[in-house]
Amino acid sequence: MKISIIACTDLGNGLGYQGKLLYKIKDDLKQFRSLTEGKAVLMGRKTHEEIKRPLTGRLNFVVSSSSKFKGCINVRSFQEAIDKAKTLDVKHLFIIGGAGIYREALKIADSIYLTKVYHKKEADRHFGFDQTEFKLKKQSEKKYDKRLNLYYQFFQYVRE
Repeated sequence: MKISIIACTDLGNGLGYQGKLLYKIKDDLKQFRSLTEGKAVLMGRKTHEEIKRPLTGRLNFVVSSSSKFKGCINVRSFQEAIDKAKTLDVKHLFIIGGAGIYREALKIADSIYLTKVYHKKEADRHFGFDQTEFKLKKQSEKKYDKRLNLYYQFFQYVRE
């Protein structure tokens, strides 16, 4: 099974603030959908609560010690999610957050799809990784979101 992390961070590696994403860039959301559709996604409870529903066209795993979410495969730990995905013969699992789930996933992820926003906001959730463990495979040209008035860029890293 291939395991990929997908995230969007700012210049300070910020992911979110008070339970919300820092940025909702239309192009980033479109890329997220195209990469994850037809695959499995793994998220923590808070990420699921922000989304408010299972993502359509994907097998949804939610890690929570107490809550049960309709339309999702509910697991109690990150490792239980990985084990369950293997028994279901999942070919590609995307880790979609939050920060704690990303930290666990970094130990075993094969690749990282990162949108870097060239801006900085206040954040209470962060995502960073040791770039000596991953090699840059692809990057897009810098893009500009007129509505949000900011630049961003897509990167793909693979484990060395």
